[in-house]
Amino acid sequence: RFQLFVQQLEEISTPRGKRGETEATAYRKGITAINLQDYKGAIAAFEQFLTKHPNSTLADNAQYWKGEAHYATKDYQKAVVEFQALVKKYPKSDKVPGALLKQGYSFYELQSYLDAKAFLSKLVAEFPKAEEADIARERLVKIEQLLAKGPGATTAPATRPQ
Repeated sequence: RFQLFVQQLEEISTPRGKRGETEATAYRKGITAINLQDYKGAIAAFEQFLTKHPNSTLADNAQYWKGEAHYATKDYQKAVVEFQALVKKYPKSDKVPGALLKQGYSFYELQSYLDAKAFLSKLVAEFPKAEEADIARERLVKIEQLLAKGPGATTAPATRPQ
């Protein structure tokens, strides 16, 4: 948790001029809400940030945290959509491995194990050295165990976001 806090401080403390201070303040509002576990407030703050600052260097982070806020409220379907938006809009972001991991986790929570496996496998294939890939490998083992139990352990694949 402390490492996450330090990372967030680094993201918002980079000087960006007068316009950037406004962006940083708006972004900080969402991060503060996340840290206070005010997930609805965080979602609203990050939506506002992304509307006002779509080209900000913090936009990918805001998109990621919006997905995390939905995940934290157990709205896994919306989390998948928000994480997919990050992957599509910001394919070079350092948040992509985390977004793929959380998409896999979201599908796992929805008991859509085949979709979870697909996203986690994609993460491992595309980012094999990422910390998130190690976490994904562990979850893939659990999924394989569930799938080995037979059809009763799986559900039909969910509709994937476009």
